[in-house]
Amino acid sequence: MTRIGRWLAYQMRKWADRIDHHGAPKVLTGWTFTYETHRGVVVRHDGKGCRIAVLGYLGDAEYAKAHSESDTAAAEREDRARTEAWLDEIERGGDDQQRAAAVKVREMLRDG
Repeated sequence: MTRIGRWLAYQMRKWADRIDHHGAPKVLTGWTFTYETHRGVVVRHDGKGCRIAVLGYLGDAEYAKAHSESDTAAAEREDRARTEAWLDEIERGGDDQQRAAAVKVREMLRDG
């Protein structure tokens, strides 16, 4: 491609993004990234997380995958499920003090 052709392609790409940011096609790399607790950004090759694009931004829904599909998020969901099962068991078979503590813990989990 000639120098003028590259310049023209660049200008068209720039204006396409400004006119229709979400509809403009992007160049995808085939790599993804996630945000992992205590590790930061992790570049992946397994398809989990937000796709990495060379030109532009893929949108908020795609970006949210970087958080929701991380290994840390999966581990947190598993921990929460184990905690909920443990609390259910205490509420069914524990004494009054244990049940009261389980209710407090469940409230803390619900409030975040």
